[in-house]
Amino acid sequence: SISKITAFLDELPALARYGVFLACEDTKLAGLLKLHTQQWRKIKPSIDGQVLRERGLAPGPVYKEILNRLRAAWLDGEIQTPAQEEALLDAILSESRI
Repeated sequence: SISKITAFLDELPALARYGVFLACEDTKLAGLLKLHTQQWRKIKPSIDGQVLRERGLAPGPVYKEILNRLRAAWLDGEIQTPAQEEALLDAILSESRI
């Protein structure tokens, strides 16, 4: 999935990603690296820590988990609007009973 590829590539230093891109003979892999650089890494949820605090969540590692889940939903096309993002947040919060 796009979110898994993005999560992996996000962990690599930019220079390493660029080096792999330059040395890459596999056009599919080069295309994925280009998409990551030009589009995927820029996709972020519209919900942030402020919204989570307003929802009554205490700051902590759960913020990263929730925000990563929301970002993955945007990347994978599971959600396409802020309203869908809000609904997904509601579902995440009700599932985890945070």
